[in-house]
Amino acid sequence: MRRVFCVVTASLLLLAWAGASCGGKKEAEAETLNTTTAEVATAVEPEPLPAETVALDGRELTEKKCTVCHTLDRVQKKKADLEGWKSTVNRMIGKGAQLDAREAEAAAEYLTAEYGK
Repeated sequence: MRRVFCVVTASLLLLAWAGASCGGKKEAEAETLNTTTAEVATAVEPEPLPAETVALDGRELTEKKCTVCHTLDRVQKKKADLEGWKSTVNRMIGKGAQLDAREAEAAAEYLTAEYGK
């Protein structure tokens, strides 16, 4: 009887040890999986677009930048093709208009579309 008791006790201890080992392993795997998932989620998060790729609103630029010196009536009276508007915008920059190259291009394209020949 003592032998049966020892075998049963040893079996139960072995099962308990095996269960504890598997549970710990599963927790470690789950932790690794969660970390990996978080890393992957971070890795595929899209980067914000650089300012160079965001489309500029030519109308907004024209209304904001050109009206610092004159009204829009002056702009609306002029008719020109793209080269003419680029020339005008560059002339205004020479007189102090605060536009960078991308803004100047967007403004000239808008002005051509709205007030082109």
